[in-house]
Amino acid sequence: MLEVSGFIDPDNDAEGYRREQLSREIKRLKYLDLIYTNTSVTQDNLSDLAEARAITVQNFMIEKGQLAPERLFLKKPDITAPPDQKATDRARVELGATVR
Repeated sequence: MLEVSGFIDPDNDAEGYRREQLSREIKRLKYLDLIYTNTSVTQDNLSDLAEARAITVQNFMIEKGQLAPERLFLKKPDITAPPDQKATDRARVELGATVR
């Protein structure tokens, strides 16, 4: 039988532990930066994002706003078009209403 035990050096191990954790975090961040830099984003990805935003708002309006589902419609606009008013920043979701 072989017993293995680990011990610490109270005077030095806290600093060594901090340095090791910092080193690991730096490596992780460099890896994440590499992934971020090399991730391609297509027009289809952005279209899916726009649609997901619209669906989220639609669901909120049905569930929390208590609007009838048959009164809400998803519109597929040109997602790259500039806002109607030049002084307006582009919203992530736009609402439009038709009164009859």
